[in-house]
Amino acid sequence: MSEEIKDTELEQEAEVGEQTQTETEQPNEADERVKAAEAKADEFLLAAQRIQAEFDNYRRRNKNAIAEATDDGINEAVKAFLPVIDNVDRAVEAAAQFGDESFNKGIELLKRQVMETLEKLDVVEIDTNCEFDPNFHNAVMQVEKQEGMEDNQIIDVFQKGYIRKGKVLRFSMVRVAK
Repeated sequence: MSEEIKDTELEQEAEVGEQTQTETEQPNEADERVKAAEAKADEFLLAAQRIQAEFDNYRRRNKNAIAEATDDGINEAVKAFLPVIDNVDRAVEAAAQFGDESFNKGIELLKRQVMETLEKLDVVEIDTNCEFDPNFHNAVMQVEKQEGMEDNQIIDVFQKGYIRKGKVLRFSMVRVAK
């Protein structure tokens, strides 16, 4: 009997050892699953952050493209109206010479409205009271400089030039002293 008791005790100890071993393995398995889940969550988080950054870049590029297209459209519309603006200037000069006072005032009012509209669109007339600058002026004639003139001084303006937001819409056509 004592051998039977010993066998039973040994069996019980073996069972307890197996249970202890199984219990220690189970937490390791759980830890591994938790670590795998955390790694997967980190991977998804990085993917979501990458997608968010790509979308932000897309939105920024799209916004810039829309702004550029709008500016290009405004520039083209203003370019189409430049001959009309030239004719308004000619009408002001003719009204001053040949028109009566009320007609002259009407033409001046029209010119003021045109200039205010151009200002609202950020269109500025190119300055011609300065030295010739090929970035803004187109020299269509040159004359020998006379007394009191400087080299590259603008003598006459044949056609006004306009600039919008740093972009030349039309160069000023000028005569320059050489």
